[in-house]
Amino acid sequence: MKFSRFITLSFLFILVIVYLTLYTDRTEFYNLLLGFVSLTILAILIGSEQHQKASRILLLGLIARIVVLVGFPTLSDDIYRFIWDGKLLHSGINPFLFTPKELITSGIATHVHGLISLYPNLNSKEFYSIYPPLVQTINLIGVIVGGENINLVAFVIKSFIFMADIGSMFLIYKLINGTSSNSNIYLTFYALNPLVIFEISGNAHHEGIYLFFILLGITLFRNKKYLFAGSSVGLAVATKILPLIFLPVFIAAAPNNYTRFNFATGFSTAAIIFLLPLVNNEILNAILSSGELYYNYFAFNSPVYQLTEFISQFYSKPWELTSFTGYFSLLSVPGILVISYYVLNRRLSIASGLFWSLFIYLALSRMIHPWYLVPLAGLGIISGNLTGTVWLLLSFVTYSTYFATPYHENKLWLITEYTLLILFIIVKYAFSSDQRIASLRKFINGKAVL
Repeated sequence: MKFSRFITLSFLFILVIVYLTLYTDRTEFYNLLLGFVSLTILAILIGSEQHQKASRILLLGLIARIVVLVGFPTLSDDIYRFIWDGKLLHSGINPFLFTPKELITSGIATHVHGLISLYPNLNSKEFYSIYPPLVQTINLIGVIVGGENINLVAFVIKSFIFMADIGSMFLIYKLINGTSSNSNIYLTFYALNPLVIFEISGNAHHEGIYLFFILLGITLFRNKKYLFAGSSVGLAVATKILPLIFLPVFIAAAPNNYTRFNFATGFSTAAIIFLLPLVNNEILNAILSSGELYYNYFAFNSPVYQLTEFISQFYSKPWELTSFTGYFSLLSVPGILVISYYVLNRRLSIASGLFWSLFIYLALSRMIHPWYLVPLAGLGIISGNLTGTVWLLLSFVTYSTYFATPYHENKLWLITEYTLLILFIIVKYAFSSDQRIASLRKFINGKAVL
């Protein structure tokens, strides 16, 4: 690509990033849609050049993330709960033991400066905090450094997630560099992916941190540093509990029992150190009750839930049928064990095993926010599979939920999302070219990128 063309496309890319960061709210769905489609097209134009330099893609990805780092999150309200928890910790109050509503009604919140003004912006006011200690440490540091300046607190919290996102971007580059002639376009789908940029560095979602630790774990694993690989995966679990589902794949990928022991030792040490503050009956009961309510009360962007809800219309007691959907994700356990068996027998790479484990889990979940799909996209990219990236990009249509008040999922957009995703999968695996079919056969035979 000629340098002048790259500069022009990059300028337009950053210009749209700035506009969306500073002048667009999540309720402005069609403005966001136009902006995100434009960014996706620009990213593809930049990354698809055959002789494009990876260093340019990385630099542009870095600049884009710096832009969204500076802005206050406008596409998500989760940041207010992070600040709320940080203020509680700073005041000596355990965020795992009191819901925001309890603190307000009891009057305790009046003794902590800033909580009253934060409260109206919170979601899930009746739920205990479910963020693990590593995340709470980041929240506390944000409050200590930022003080009463909410913008500065948000900036400090986002800075940790920003650094993890940058780390993921460079680890993906290292893991895929030289593996394919299309490695630059694969890199582009993470480095310049507008959903990744906004949901992680922009909206401060911790999936960016756990993805970084998983990618670091894969890198260390590949370099035969199993103890440190286990520690990295342990830190991922200390960030979000979900990466526990990856343990069978990592254990299966280890070459022998000695390396499995090293990995397990590193994992256990890191996980225990950071999860130790949760070893308390009262705290565990509060977290488990919130978790159970969360997974049974909320449903968002879930094809399984929507399908079950449709079928339940023909059932005499429809609420009984839909109430079981909160446990559907448990059905992913047999699938993950089967995947681990294929990894054990070297018919699947570790990256592919992790990707399909997470894919199955998410496909059966009641809650699939766009940022939940960022790790899926990252794992797919390093295993040469863009299914996760396509799902992530299509999930943007869930922002149509916020177009009107009260918030309500738009079924038409949901149908559009999953129809296009299914079509992509069919085209990719069933009606693809001879070259794609050959690639699929290599994938089935375990000859993936990693």
